[in-house]
Amino acid sequence: MSQIVAWAGWLKRWDDQQAGYLPDREEQFALMLDIVARLVGDPSRFVDLACGPGSISARAAARFPSAEIIGVE
Repeated sequence: MSQIVAWAGWLKRWDDQQAGYLPDREEQFALMLDIVARLVGDPSRFVDLACGPGSISARAAARFPSAEIIGVE
């Protein structure tokens, strides 16, 4: 039996939970991606090391839609 997992829902719940511990979390993520953009422009590849559930990878995919996103846990 195949089961579909709503990964976006899991990630949203994780992000909501983490925001309670790190109030400036979104600003920190935005700053990380701003630094990437300043250093290399729009990257063709983005590697997220220790990616966990993919919080940074998801934001990188939205910010750099043509980039290949690689998450490594």
